[in-house]
Amino acid sequence: MSYSDADKKKHIEEVQQYLRGISYKDSRIPRIIPDGIYGPETRSAVKIFQEIHNLPVTGTVDEQSNSKIYDEYTKHIILNEYIDSIEPFTDVNYLLKPGDTGYTVFIIQSMLNTIAQFFANISLVEITGRLDAPTQNTVGQLQTVMRQKITESIHFYTWNGLARLYNIYVKEANAAPPDIL
Repeated sequence: MSYSDADKKKHIEEVQQYLRGISYKDSRIPRIIPDGIYGPETRSAVKIFQEIHNLPVTGTVDEQSNSKIYDEYTKHIILNEYIDSIEPFTDVNYLLKPGDTGYTVFIIQSMLNTIAQFFANISLVEITGRLDAPTQNTVGQLQTVMRQKITESIHFYTWNGLARLYNIYVKEANAAPPDIL
């Protein structure tokens, strides 16, 4: 497969986007506009980046510079910009029923145990990955705390309530790890 002009323009724009992202964390890098044109502004930003990172200062993006630009972008932007969330409930119709098993139940049981540290009326559960009777009982306790109708199943609204409580209390739980692990 050949490297077309469109591929080249796309690659240049990608490098420009990475450099622009890095420039928000490192003001020494000029903030360029990703336009897919390797002009004087891009060349200057690449030279400054190369100098900062002890690379040969050529103003061109060779394999070594490209790799370092991507690594810095990933380190400073992707990993530090936001915290990824998990979404075990795929939509509002998703429902866990008694006897269901899987990773989502493991997650829920772990979260329930974190919440139980802060609520005397929420019991600890064994982490089994199965929506068994003890887990259902604790979910019912949680639903009572959240003023929801007690159900045998775990629905989207119970998940959202659990996630909110977990996010509120997880900082405290992380400050002093529990002995239940």
